[in-house]
Amino acid sequence: MAEDGYLPRSLTSQGRQLVYSEGLWLLAILSGVLLLVFGGVTDRLIPLFAVGAFLAFTLSQSGMVRIGGRGRSAARAPAWR
Repeated sequence: MAEDGYLPRSLTSQGRQLVYSEGLWLLAILSGVLLLVFGGVTDRLIPLFAVGAFLAFTLSQSGMVRIGGRGRSAARAPAWR
């Protein structure tokens, strides 16, 4: 996604073990901030995880419904190569 311009370019550089180093640091910092905000009590993070998981599933399903519900006619169908 970073190569396509949707994320910062710094997230495209791979480290020694084929992981994206800057992205790994970003995730580590964000998880540390979440632990600090929630006082180090991981039980408080469970509702946040549940909301994030259900939101991701809901958004993906709504996108599939939107695309699949359009109905394709022969005139509107894309020309496949």
